[in-house]
Amino acid sequence: MLPDLPKAESQTVEFKTNFNEDVPQTLTAFANAKGGSVFVGVIPEVDELDIDGRTVVRLSIAEYPVKPVACRHLACQSAGDPGANPGTDGRT
Repeated sequence: MLPDLPKAESQTVEFKTNFNEDVPQTLTAFANAKGGSVFVGVIPEVDELDIDGRTVVRLSIAEYPVKPVACRHLACQSAGDPGANPGTDGRT
């Protein structure tokens, strides 16, 4: 296991099996909250993380001071954010 690989997902950590359209949306949500990291190449298993022979990429983003940050014209917010409004249209 990687030394800095968290053992579980949290409000600031998400695991993705591969890079897909969810990754930019998750990073946008983190930018609208407290920041966070997406680990691409990790398969969350029941008791442990499966990274067997795969390259794992860590994508991190800090909380952005000017909100909302938009991704494809939608302001994405973390589910753990008490002020979250996932349907907010971020267009100006």
